[in-house]
Amino acid sequence: MANYIYKEYDTYMVRLRIPKDVKGYFKKSTFCQSLKTTDKRLAKRLAAPLVANWKDMIAKARGDDNSMKGLVIESLRREWEFATDEQREAVEMYTLENHNPSEYKTVTGSLRPLAPMIDSFIKSKEDEQLTKNVIKQLESRLRYLNKTFENVQEINLESLRDWLGTLEVGNQTKTKYAASVIAMLDYHAVDTVALSKITFRTAKKAAAKVEKRRACTPKEFRELLGATKSQAQKDIMLIAAYTGMRVEEAASLRTENVDLSKGVLRVVDGKTAASNRSIPISNQIAGLLKSRMGEEYVFPELKLSEATGRRGNSVSVRFTQARKKLGLPNTIVFHSLRKMFITCLHEERVAVDVIKRLVGHADQDITTGLYSDAGLWPEMVSAIEKVAYP
Repeated sequence: MANYIYKEYDTYMVRLRIPKDVKGYFKKSTFCQSLKTTDKRLAKRLAAPLVANWKDMIAKARGDDNSMKGLVIESLRREWEFATDEQREAVEMYTLENHNPSEYKTVTGSLRPLAPMIDSFIKSKEDEQLTKNVIKQLESRLRYLNKTFENVQEINLESLRDWLGTLEVGNQTKTKYAASVIAMLDYHAVDTVALSKITFRTAKKAAAKVEKRRACTPKEFRELLGATKSQAQKDIMLIAAYTGMRVEEAASLRTENVDLSKGVLRVVDGKTAASNRSIPISNQIAGLLKSRMGEEYVFPELKLSEATGRRGNSVSVRFTQARKKLGLPNTIVFHSLRKMFITCLHEERVAVDVIKRLVGHADQDITTGLYSDAGLWPEMVSAIEKVAYP
């Protein structure tokens, strides 16, 4: 980052030269902005997201990306915000000459569209190397917000609370939506003190709900399968029961991650880093998987929910409907299939480190950490074939 920062008088600046092939697009030769600090270490940290954003803009300009114009305006707005009075005048003149009145208002702070703010925020999260699944959920929440709010000036305590109230999700998920919005606004130095007052009383209820969940019994599992009309729903329940996969892991499983010849399926966008794993394919579901190898996803019937960014929402809903139809307790949820799988492995006296590898739990002790998936693979295959629900 040192190559991009320099001192002007006592203040550090950040600068990036625009390549010749896209200079005409931006109508200038460099991106430049004051970092408003005399501390070199702080300047490097402040410069990093700006340089990353500028590089992304250049890449998109070369690809003629539709979101490019919004990113250019956002870049000009940042330049205007941190500029001196004299520099602001130059930015304003440039904007008037090259952009429309609405874009001029955006640059000078009286109007600020959310879309480019979301673009640059998501880019910053990609640079933090978060898992694809986490980034996908975060972006989905913010894009859904953008369908209601076009400009950041429209978001306040009352309007955000009203919007959260329209979401057909639980209070715990609404809290996550609010946190995502606040994190994005904080990244862009928007005052979020008032918004932080939005709270939902969910912690105790959520904790109680988790504590009450229990594993299905084999008998209950068979009853749930019998009460389910959808073949896709039956198939995904079987896969969860014989692999221990979470609902979203199974719903998002791609055919490219199922290798029938080697008898392995791979979870690549799991809930955590430990969730990304390889699982031997049980003979109980090999034929089922083979019949579903035609499209991108193993379950192409499932669609991504705009509200949650998940493919498995309808699976959980159908499971609940079947459970209610049978009159089973609400302590049985789709996750109970994963618990049933783990319970079966324990009853078969499978080693704890093997169980952890199969279900994607983080290593809890030094013994587990000594093994690799390759070293444990024969034991994992043996464990999978012990899973049965008579």
